[in-house]
Amino acid sequence: PGELVARVVDSAINEGKISRTWLGVRAEGMNVVMAEALGLSRPQGAIIEEIHPNGPADRAGLKRRDVILSIENTNIYDNSGLRFKMATFRPGQSVKVKIWRDTKIKTVKVIADIPYENPKRDEVIISGRNPFEGLKVVNMSPALAEELDMDPFTNGVSILARSRRGQSVYFSFRRGDIILQVNGHDINSTQNLQNIVRRYQGQREWKITLERNGRSLNARVNLRR
Repeated sequence: PGELVARVVDSAINEGKISRTWLGVRAEGMNVVMAEALGLSRPQGAIIEEIHPNGPADRAGLKRRDVILSIENTNIYDNSGLRFKMATFRPGQSVKVKIWRDTKIKTVKVIADIPYENPKRDEVIISGRNPFEGLKVVNMSPALAEELDMDPFTNGVSILARSRRGQSVYFSFRRGDIILQVNGHDINSTQNLQNIVRRYQGQREWKITLERNGRSLNARVNLRR
């Protein structure tokens, strides 16, 4: 579509890279039951289910359960339409967002911005005798999720790549897997993961919990000799 192409070209020329602005929310389309419960005459708009802390929507005062009806006079029906429309604006541009809140229509001004990198990605390759040996892992952030075309609300430590050497080649790790727990310890950063694998270095049996495509997977794995 023309407006998105124009934004991509402008971004590439003036910023040296292609960056897409976002609203910092997760939303879903309305159905008849939801519309009736919120006092709407018919299903319309996209209801906010989650707001990213300190994102554009949060800074503008948008709230969970607000219904986004339109953005700059373009009707919004679902999350994908919302993301597409927001991607057509420049960082710093003031955007009019029409919402339904408490049975009233309100217009809120949102300052478009690109997803931020918090925490820092801190890419590392895991070494040592452990099931993750050879994996490249990274701290997830909205900015990285945008680069990888992942859910911007993804948190934790994600697998970026796997080498052809090391213990990890024997296990079914995939790019995009989120490492949730190792031997009962919650994993929340690459540094935390490295500390845990050092603690159990050389131990034969490991308990691992991953998130893959929104599902939690538990496994017990044994190191190869």
